[in-house]
Amino acid sequence: MSFKKSYTVNSLFFLSFTLLAQPSNDILKSAQEKYQRGVQLFSVKNANQKIDYKEAASLFKDVQMKAADQGQAGKNLQELATLALARLYYEEAFLLPAENPNRVQIMKKAIEAYQSIPRFSVNWSSALFEQAWACTVIEDYGAALGALHSLKHSYFSYDFYPEAYILEAIVYWYNCQWVEAEGALKAFEENYVSLVPDLQKLLKNQKTNIEWSLWLDNTDGDFKAIKSYLKNEKLNYKFQSAFSRLKEFRKTNSFSVELEESLLQTNKNLQHKSGAWIHDFLNRMLTEIKDIEVRAGIISLEIKTAQAEWLGEQNSLMAGNNKPTRYFIQDDKHFFYWSKPTERWLDELGFYRFSIISKCYE
Repeated sequence: MSFKKSYTVNSLFFLSFTLLAQPSNDILKSAQEKYQRGVQLFSVKNANQKIDYKEAASLFKDVQMKAADQGQAGKNLQELATLALARLYYEEAFLLPAENPNRVQIMKKAIEAYQSIPRFSVNWSSALFEQAWACTVIEDYGAALGALHSLKHSYFSYDFYPEAYILEAIVYWYNCQWVEAEGALKAFEENYVSLVPDLQKLLKNQKTNIEWSLWLDNTDGDFKAIKSYLKNEKLNYKFQSAFSRLKEFRKTNSFSVELEESLLQTNKNLQHKSGAWIHDFLNRMLTEIKDIEVRAGIISLEIKTAQAEWLGEQNSLMAGNNKPTRYFIQDDKHFFYWSKPTERWLDELGFYRFSIISKCYE
């Protein structure tokens, strides 16, 4: 299975820079510098075209310790360092040959790091999604489906993870559960491909950056689902927080004409940057959905081919009067049956584990 996610690991690191707050003291400043150094080590290969995973991991662990007692800004940085460490372990493990015993061991370290991201924090959904990939790589399919199950809760309704349905289809495909695999692909079409016409219509509009910013602020009109995805993005929180602080500052203070004009210009600059981001995000949404739609089509064909071979093998075994065929059943001590699989309680999120039975023949 190739390593594909909504963004590449390196661009995820790049996006994480936008969440770094201005350091309030020397300890936070030092921790932030180490975090950025770790990102650089992970992103840039040395002369031997190898990443120094050990040094990068050491830097991220140091950030975790330094930022621990530094208030909310420290907690945010600590969380970013933990996520960076998980991604570092993921890539290091994934690039090892499948027969290398260290592959599973290092991937489990990645999973442990993903699981340590605080529940209901800003990076929790990313951790759940990437954890599902990591579990799939080491064939812990029950844990992978459990993480994906959490992402289907209404709490994550507008977190943008179209690839989650593709991963779910792959897991079921690997376990010869054809109906469930096709169901995941159908859910992707219903939840994401359905957005394509509206995205195309929106992007035909020749709006300025400031007009895009005002468009998102307007709660009336169409495209409410798309607006919800935008408003739920981490970077949008940063913009809205800046707008709110500026508005509150102007409301509670009186200024000279010159300073008032300066504040208005600051607001306009923020709108310009926010609008540019909105337009870029809409483009990325459309590109990603269409790209995954192509992959979904390929996977659907492969599933049908595998299912046909599976049925052929089943018919051959039965025609030869062999013993009744049996499925390969994983050794899973967590099995239980729940009659309401669509019911999800908020305090259960992040703790689900499926007991999946492979229907593939030995």
